[in-house]
Amino acid sequence: MPSTESSNTNRQPFLGLPSSQSVSGFPYLRSFLIVIVAILVTSFLSWKHAKTVHKDAPLLTSSYCRSFSGPSFPFVLRSTRVVTDKGTFPASIFVDSAGFISRVVPGLVEDSTWGCLHDVGNLVVMPGLIDPHVHVNEPGTSSEGFNSATLSAAAGGVTVIFDMPLNSHPACTSYEAIAEKLRVANSRQLWVDVGLIGGMIPGNLETLSDQVFRAGVVALKSFTIDSQAYDFPPVSLDEVEQVMLALKNLSIEERMRYMIHAEIAPPGFSPTDYEGSPSSYMAFMRSRPDSFEVNAVQGLIELSRKTNCPVYIVHISSADAAQLVKQAKEEGIPIFAETCTQYLAFAADDIPDGHPEFKCVPPIRPNGNRKRLLNFLLQDNLFDVIASDHAPATPEEKRLQEGDVRKAYAGISGLQYRLPAVWTALKPYGVSFEQLSHLLSSSAAKVFHIDDIKGRIAPGMEADFVIWDPESFFNVSESNCFYRHKTSAFLGKQFYGEVKETFLRGSRIFKSDAERGRLGNVVLHPRGKIIKNRLS
Repeated sequence: MPSTESSNTNRQPFLGLPSSQSVSGFPYLRSFLIVIVAILVTSFLSWKHAKTVHKDAPLLTSSYCRSFSGPSFPFVLRSTRVVTDKGTFPASIFVDSAGFISRVVPGLVEDSTWGCLHDVGNLVVMPGLIDPHVHVNEPGTSSEGFNSATLSAAAGGVTVIFDMPLNSHPACTSYEAIAEKLRVANSRQLWVDVGLIGGMIPGNLETLSDQVFRAGVVALKSFTIDSQAYDFPPVSLDEVEQVMLALKNLSIEERMRYMIHAEIAPPGFSPTDYEGSPSSYMAFMRSRPDSFEVNAVQGLIELSRKTNCPVYIVHISSADAAQLVKQAKEEGIPIFAETCTQYLAFAADDIPDGHPEFKCVPPIRPNGNRKRLLNFLLQDNLFDVIASDHAPATPEEKRLQEGDVRKAYAGISGLQYRLPAVWTALKPYGVSFEQLSHLLSSSAAKVFHIDDIKGRIAPGMEADFVIWDPESFFNVSESNCFYRHKTSAFLGKQFYGEVKETFLRGSRIFKSDAERGRLGNVVLHPRGKIIKNRLS
């Protein structure tokens, strides 16, 4: 460091001008004048740039949004990276007072006649994420709930979840079950929008009717293997065919999704009766081999071919099963394929013994299988959706203290971390923001028929946004986790892609508090609602 003493006559003044070149005896006058001129020129150019906006926008200067609780309606959200179905580019999104997108203007415009300006700089603005596979488990358990589940969804940039029926009134195709589920959901704080999925169990065919579905259920789900839920028994392939044929007789058949957990085990199979150490993840994985998925997927493809009824296969973990789906899609059979975050982010080879937080069904498989799934995803566009299959449990149910994988509840809490975990897994392969948005939002919106209001940044759509930093590398810890129980395979991991803000219909429902110098995050206004069945 140069000396700061005034007696040091050899010191070079600012801009490197030697003191011998001083003006009128004042050593730094020339430097001072140059700095002043530079500031004036820079200010003038910045002012001119601010006035140079898109040709369709008024040449006015807007006021910046100052409220921490969120922009006032209407407002303009702008970023240098806005993800649309036409590409990613600098854009300004005009949000009206009803929470809808009025227009999307390329370029960084300013318009004081519209409302305040919410400028997020270089952060990525994507459509709010949609997760069609979430186990809220309320009413019926203490493992999660509508408030904590939707709050963690908001913190993860998710603006729509579909609640699966496991452990929570599975026979949701009855008026009584629907009414109870709706009553409980509407009595809770909902931070994001929620769709309800009904359980289809043996002997429940008489409940299938247009009227019941229009009351609130947006899809059906069945298991073809023991779910370990006493009130949700599995269905056989013959029973699956009966459901498909019954759906064909409904006026809403082409718009109803039949979601199936696709594993078929041999006779005598028991989920907790297998060889190996109780703490070994590899022993658990071997107890549910690829053949379970392959047999089920093959059977479902044949039934879909026979009945021409679409089938949605949830959480595909086996690359061999994915290969069958690829062939079926090429044949034109109406198959929708879902995989999950954990199958892309983790590999069984890396899971140490005694860590039941990684247990899920179907299981996480070896790294070679994971790489094949990534290839099907990115090269073949095989998967329609990447979901979380958020399946929470209490620490006691997960057997964390004992490290007992064999007896642990099978499920991973991943709702809040789907975006960063998927982004981190796919980033090395050059995935684009458009591809990511398709897999986490727009494709699910299309599959479940809400793409006229959700899943895209375009005029007329609801103003649902996730604003995130793809370059930010952060630690997942309990301090920024909003699950009811801080139990997850993602805790302690590091990922790229921190969520900064989440908007639902123009209202900010989550904001990271890091930039305010505090620990953790803050949440704002609950604004979620139940998505009514829109099949009529």
